[in-house]
Amino acid sequence: MKIIPVSPTGTRQSLAFVCGVRTGGLREVTESVYPPSPRGAALRELRAREGAHVTLGEAARLMGIRPSELSSLELGRATLSAEDWTEAERLIRDFKAGKATPCTVCHGAEGTLPTDCPGRVMTEEEKDSVMSGRLDFRGDAWVCPECGERRCQCDREETTLPPPEGPLQFEE
Repeated sequence: MKIIPVSPTGTRQSLAFVCGVRTGGLREVTESVYPPSPRGAALRELRAREGAHVTLGEAARLMGIRPSELSSLELGRATLSAEDWTEAERLIRDFKAGKATPCTVCHGAEGTLPTDCPGRVMTEEEKDSVMSGRLDFRGDAWVCPECGERRCQCDREETTLPPPEGPLQFEE
């Protein structure tokens, strides 16, 4: 999805808590004002209504964008093309309905979706290993799904876990 910045329509004065040594406290600040975003407000409402709530982070991951970018969309500081708005709504509806919504980054879905996204498209070998429960991606590394360690000590088939960008290697 391509995020399109929106220009502010003006500024306003408001109060904000400012942190700092001997300078902390409420201060008057100038903030930018953006036009209302009916599609952004509708997307935010869709995340919150009808059953399971979809968090900002979950929705952003589904859309392949950062949570801060989704916040900008919902608050009118950015927008999308009409096609991307429609796709964002579909992704969230499908997720709420429990349908297989693949990650737009790693292309994992349902059983092939690791705990955390590896930040790149997974190989078919990696997807198969995630599906079979021999491999998971947590934080910034491929790990054993049972013990969470890179070098597994579990009583199971010995597996050599790959580096984040490397291919899978299984010891026979």
